[in-house]
Amino acid sequence: MRKFLLIALCVLLMVPSLAFAAGKATIEQEKVYLFKGEYSSYTYATTFLEVVNTGDKAIEMDQGTFEVFDANGDVMDDTSLYSFFPKFVEPGESCYVSAYIMLSDKEPKDVDDYSIQVSSKSAKVSTQYLKVVDAKLIEVPSYPGSDRMTTKLSIVVENDTAETLYDISAAAGAYDADGKLLFCVSGNEDFGLLPGSQAEFRLDVDETATAALDQAADPDSGMSLVKNIKALAFVDAGW
Repeated sequence: MRKFLLIALCVLLMVPSLAFAAGKATIEQEKVYLFKGEYSSYTYATTFLEVVNTGDKAIEMDQGTFEVFDANGDVMDDTSLYSFFPKFVEPGESCYVSAYIMLSDKEPKDVDDYSIQVSSKSAKVSTQYLKVVDAKLIEVPSYPGSDRMTTKLSIVVENDTAETLYDISAAAGAYDADGKLLFCVSGNEDFGLLPGSQAEFRLDVDETATAALDQAADPDSGMSLVKNIKALAFVDAGW
């Protein structure tokens, strides 16, 4: 009898842990670039993040902060992280976010450390994902008729539902040969995508990341470091 009561008590103690299981925002990968333009008095601290929901319930990305510190441990500046793509993240899925800080009259070497934090809360709506047909880097004229080329990340999406979809977003992370995040891109378009039809997003690659990668890959193009692209498209009910 005593053994039966002990087993029953253990089962009851396990119930609350199951009932209160929740989602959790975890920074899967982060990349920070410190870069100063040749003719600029500003040093740019730019961060790119891949955040994964490591829990078992959907989450809503709430907020985040990006801070940089000097050698004395003092905060040089900070900025908020708020444009998460997507904002509502299902269990096991990723979202991307980027942000930058402009430091006046500072050199990259003046930045000694940084801190990145993100938070989330329980989601009340879910994200509807679309089919990604293709994702790749492309070179296009900077403006019509220009000989100067600029790099964009092309994402082709398909409406594989039976309904016309509106307010579609796309995001992607670019990774090197070791699977390390190099940068991420995101964008939103307010158009109607008919069932069975496709649309292309041409998303800008951050100039800070482009310049920093070009330096790292010298004499080759920094974009040659990109070996894999992880893309997603969705209709986010939170926008």
